[in-house]
Amino acid sequence: MSPPLSCSIAGCGAISAVGSGLDPIRAAVRQNTVGLRPGPHLEGRNYQSTVTGWIPDDLLLPAATPGAADARTWHLALAATIQALRAPAAELEGVLPARRGLVLSTTKGDIVALERVQRGEPVTALSRRHLLPALLAEDLARHFDVQGPVQCISAACISGLLALQQGARWIERGDADVVLVVGVDVLSHFVLAGFTSLKSLEPGGCRPFDRNRVGLSLGECAGAIV
Repeated sequence: MSPPLSCSIAGCGAISAVGSGLDPIRAAVRQNTVGLRPGPHLEGRNYQSTVTGWIPDDLLLPAATPGAADARTWHLALAATIQALRAPAAELEGVLPARRGLVLSTTKGDIVALERVQRGEPVTALSRRHLLPALLAEDLARHFDVQGPVQCISAACISGLLALQQGARWIERGDADVVLVVGVDVLSHFVLAGFTSLKSLEPGGCRPFDRNRVGLSLGECAGAIV
């Protein structure tokens, strides 16, 4: 029996509360700084904490999809994936679309769109479509000309790890030659209310490894790996 094929990371991308790209994340780790800050747009809801890792709107790419500025989940995923594809762009030109795969990891999809629907606010067709995470995966695959296997994994906190494992398995089994693994989740009132009800948020921002820590902090992010 032949050994399984090895997989390697050809490109990475991310957009988070500390900035767009991997360099801001590396700098934050080296300098011991955080992206947590109060969110004025979250005030007035009696949350246990509004100190979160929210992403400023000016880091998004709304112009990439005209007429869908409210599709926050889509634009975050798009930005991270575009970054991840820059380094291996030349090599990928030789990979047939049918040999490309995509795995999306998300726990809620565009949960913010559902909140707007419930409030009776206008919602664009794209944002409403991404209430179903599987359709977000389909649209990402179409945008990046992925015609091989496509899957959405939504399994709470382990979603990202499962998505990476699935991408590696596809390559090892010969189902694809290159796989995009994309993870995205946005900050929402639904999630903040849920963790508030559990009394698990740190009012001033989380303090990992501090003996006096009292909870966690929520945030939003998108990451992509080729």
